[in-house]
Order: sequence, then C-alpha cells, then structure tokens
Amino acid sequence: MRTRDDPKTHWYPEAHFGGYTDADQVVVFYTRVRSLIEPSSVVLDVGCGRGGHTDELIPTRRRLRTLKGLSDRLIGLDVDPGASANPFVDEFHVIEPDGTWPVPAGSVDVLVGDYVLEHVEHPEVFFDECRRVLRPGGYLALRTTNSHSYFGLAARALPNRIHAGLVQRMYRSPRGEADVFPVRFRCNTITKIRAALDRRKFQHCVYGHQADPAHFGFSPILYRAGVLHQRYAPDRVKPTIFVFAQLMPDGQPRLTPT
Repeated sequence: MRTRDDPKTHWYPEAHFGGYTDADQVVVFYTRVRSLIEPSSVVLDVGCGRGGHTDELIPTRRRLRTLKGLSDRLIGLDVDPGASANPFVDEFHVIEPDGTWPVPAGSVDVLVGDYVLEHVEHPEVFFDECRRVLRPGGYLALRTTNSHSYFGLAARALPNRIHAGLVQRMYRSPRGEADVFPVRFRCNTITKIRAALDRRKFQHCVYGHQADPAHFGFSPILYRAGVLHQRYAPDRVKPTIFVFAQLMPDGQPRLTPT
C-alpha cells in the first residue's frame, strides 16, 4: 500500500490501484507489443538480457514484460553470453562480433528491442538486420532513450563507468555493472530513426514518450520537476522514444509515417 507522502500517488493518484500510473511506459509499450503477437508468431527479443524483470515489484508490469508462452517460439539475442540463462526465452543466440544476427532471413513475425538501440555501435547494421530477419508484414517494436532529452544529454556527458551506480541510485535497482552496458547514441533521435526506417521501406510510427518520473523518486523536488516535464515537454525532447513499424510487402503502399 502506498503512503500519502509517496510522490507517485501524490501526482498520479490512480497508482493507488495496481501500483502503476496511466503514463507508465512499461505498461504502454508492452501492451502494444503483446497486441502484435499471435499464437503462431515467431518473436525475436534483441538484447534480451538475463531476464532481470523478475525483480519487478509491480505484478502487472512483470506479467506484461513476460512474452514467453504468447507465441509459437521466442528467440533471445544478446551480446552477453550470460543472457543464455534468461528463463523467458525458448532459445538463445549470441550476436556476432560484426553486429549481425544468427537468425534466418524472413523468419520473424515480431521483433522487440527494449532499450537496446542506444547501445548499438553501428545502427545501419542493426536496422539492416531488422529488415532482413522480418517476414513481409512483420512488426518491429523498439523502446530507446532519446539523445535530445535531459536523460540522453546527461548520459552522454557522464562517463560510462559511473552509469551503473547512477542506475542503482535513481531506480533503487539491484542491477550491477554486468547488466549496464556503454551507451553510444548513434541513432537516437526521432528524426534519425524515421529516416532509417524510411530507407528500409517500413511503415512506422515513431514518437516521444515520458512516463511518471520514477528515476526522481529519491527527491520530491526533482520528482515535481519531472512531472511538469512529462506533462508539457514536446515529443522531440521526451526521455523515451517509442518505435512501432511494419515491414510492408513489396509493391504494397505504405501509410503516411509519423
């Protein structure tokens, strides 16, 4: 039960009921991802990690992030061989040193990359691989940090070696250094992502999203500033970019992208 002095329930009273806000990015992102998955789908989780969301305290968020069992097969990919221990994938493969993926062309129905793009050294290779492995009509869903946001600016200004400690403090997270990877921000603006998808003939919707500022939970003053930013900042500077795209079959017209 949340207390009256909890900044989350002060600014977002709906969080009294279930523990999450109407702006919760996990709920928003994974609800849409799950709507794209059919029982017959092959799902690819790029950057699947070790399955750390088992530490999630809010049951609804934990259930939404668990995609195993929704589809015919869930494949995990990661640069870290330790991610083979992830209990939420059906099979696992390590990403090749050149950034390519050991996944057959045209074999995936839904591709998910959750906070992965900001770590990618060569985004052209990443998006080429997305297009290669997806079947015509397949879906791409990405969640990533916006390099134009205050979060992105801070991450670029601070050395990578201190990021793990900041994550633990801001989110009260149990994650250690092994689970916090260097950030690159090679393709982390709305404009750059849209252009990358256009070049590969995706129909897409790319937009900024800002959740309740959980990262400022340690400071009521910063939390209030985060609430105001969440409510009034334009899309182009919001901390998170959501990407939902579909690989259109050859010859089929695309809708106007946003």
